[in-house]
Amino acid sequence: LADRFVEGECPFCGYEEARGDQCDKCGHLINAPELKLPKCKLCSHPPIIRTSEHLFLDLPKLQLNLEKYLEEQWASSDCCWSHNAIAITKKWLKEGLKERCITRDLKWGTPVPLENFSNKVFYVWFDAPIGYLSITANYSPEHWKKWWMDDKHVELYHFVGKDNVPFHSIIFPATLIATNEQYCKVKNISATEYLNYESSKFSKSRGVGVFGNNARETGIPADVWRFYLLYTRPESQDAAFNWDDFALKVNSELLSNLGNFVNRALSFVERRFHGVIPEVDESLLDKDRLQAFIHNVNETLNNYIDCFDNLKLRDSVKCILNISRLGNQYMQSERPWELIKQNERQAGSVLAIVANVVAILAALVHPIMPEISTTICKQLQLEKLVFCSSFQFLLKPGHRIGQVTTLFVKFEKETVEQFRKMFAGFQTNSKVANVKKSPSSGKNICKAVKGSQKYCEMFAEIEETRHRISALKLFLTQRAKRRLAAENEELQKHLEKLKLDYQILMDRRELYSKLGLNTVSNENISLENSNEKFTTTKDVVKDKKEKPKKKVAEKMDKVTASDQKNAVNISSLDIRVGLIKKAVKHPQADTLYVEEVDVGEDGVRTVVSGLVNFIPLEKMQNRFAVLLCNLKPAKMRGVESQAMVLCASTKDAVEILEPPEGAVPGDRIFCPGYEGTPEAQLNPKKKIWESVQPLLLVNADGQACYANKPLRIVGKEGCLTAPTLRSVPIK
Repeated sequence: LADRFVEGECPFCGYEEARGDQCDKCGHLINAPELKLPKCKLCSHPPIIRTSEHLFLDLPKLQLNLEKYLEEQWASSDCCWSHNAIAITKKWLKEGLKERCITRDLKWGTPVPLENFSNKVFYVWFDAPIGYLSITANYSPEHWKKWWMDDKHVELYHFVGKDNVPFHSIIFPATLIATNEQYCKVKNISATEYLNYESSKFSKSRGVGVFGNNARETGIPADVWRFYLLYTRPESQDAAFNWDDFALKVNSELLSNLGNFVNRALSFVERRFHGVIPEVDESLLDKDRLQAFIHNVNETLNNYIDCFDNLKLRDSVKCILNISRLGNQYMQSERPWELIKQNERQAGSVLAIVANVVAILAALVHPIMPEISTTICKQLQLEKLVFCSSFQFLLKPGHRIGQVTTLFVKFEKETVEQFRKMFAGFQTNSKVANVKKSPSSGKNICKAVKGSQKYCEMFAEIEETRHRISALKLFLTQRAKRRLAAENEELQKHLEKLKLDYQILMDRRELYSKLGLNTVSNENISLENSNEKFTTTKDVVKDKKEKPKKKVAEKMDKVTASDQKNAVNISSLDIRVGLIKKAVKHPQADTLYVEEVDVGEDGVRTVVSGLVNFIPLEKMQNRFAVLLCNLKPAKMRGVESQAMVLCASTKDAVEILEPPEGAVPGDRIFCPGYEGTPEAQLNPKKKIWESVQPLLLVNADGQACYANKPLRIVGKEGCLTAPTLRSVPIK
């Protein structure tokens, strides 16, 4: 009968569920006949002890040499055995090693290669560690000895559960010593305490807990599992896997901390600096805050290295999270989203620093979350990982990053409950249990044992299959939802582009009509804000007779000339840089602000803007803006508005256009090719603004344009920009 099928009372501590080879409570290795009140785990009846010839490992003969070797390891300066591994091993040595049976009367296992033992197999924990060598030899037949027979240059580390310590600290090294060969023996052992499941123990027979095949079927990424299991690794005391805690750690640490830092740092570079790492000018940054930030990052990097050197894997994960937390805090203290409005170089310096922290993190997460590390490298366009023991600029100025995507998704409460229910376990049939416990005769015993065993096996298979089907359904449903959501998002974006392109075409047609061009060509018109070619249909009545293409092209070329000739272009508009010095809520309108704006004149102008639903009041104070200054003043709910704030605008979002660095209130804005003197005041009847507005757009690079030409400030470098909106109209 296999050791694991025998249960009884431990002769050392009295634990009633000790197995035929080991007691999980006190850690003693046991020979099955030593158990008190032994019983078969399948039928609950006492097994019959029979005489059989076996091979034994003579541990008493090896104890002195083994003790000497272990004492040398424990006394070395780089010893990092876990406390429980040392305690368990010393307890074995103190009690005196005993001969250990290393063969079994079983059919399954590694056959014993001796003539009189051909019907036996090796005991698994004698054979399994030797498998470490054979696996290496199978992988590299020519070089395996460089790993296993060079104990001066190779260090062997074991990572095990505490119940497997004796096999790795006693039996395996003793076996290697017995060969009198220079095999590499264990240098360090990191043994964990027990990991429980929710409020109970893992049990495959009862279907309680998540096992390897289950983890894969949940659809939860492997890196997320790796993160949580290392984050909760029971290094000093028992720990429990808990679905609520799992969701909490994923959402708070991976999503809101690490994922948020990487995304916000790189997204800012992608949006505001066209994906190019800016130069760092430390003279523009707060010296004390920068030095404190770099010091804290370096200190945490040193802690990370110490954690790995001392096999504190759980704490190494927390070091990674601490660095991303420091990065988030530094961004929050420097506020580059506000700095960029006044000093682009200063904001760029902050972003270059945090982007380099992301590059450092890419290497740190690799041992724990290799796929996430690869994704970060792809977003950074890093060709290889570089591990840093202190802060370094791995991304040089001018380095172009890739497309930025989110690293993690939120773990919803509904999903938590589904998984908790799925892996809560199942109960066997009570009648079968009763049959197992109280058969009435020898024949009935055999029949009951065979029947109940077969039933339990079938039931377990059915339940396992049910679990797999449920997990697969959940996985496929979630994947389908994610795909549908992604496709819907893409379609919505495409639809918005189509709507915008259509509106632009209609506005252009109206403009051409006003300029005297009564025909819109049926040629393809390429729109800058679209990835596709738009072909206009015959929206306007044309002459039945098709005109030569040359004449149509000539008329199209005359649009700009006609535009300038009739002075219906942007040169008629008096557009200036303004500084909103103060903004308050309109006393009689919930959606309006009343602003005092400096546009370079002796006094300030009063401007009324419908921005309440889009921009918070605190963001309207002491900020630059772009204003149309020669509209006819108009009263809005009793307050006269003397200018209009120009904004990038969509149905759901509005952003005030921002002038380039160095702009001052009153700076005049123009469009190259459309220079001219603006009118003192626009005549509402001529609808000049209405004619010009359709050609005012924010392009794909975020630049404010007229007729696809970026707007500029007279005598200064730089363009007007929108913070985040792209390919949208200006209103």
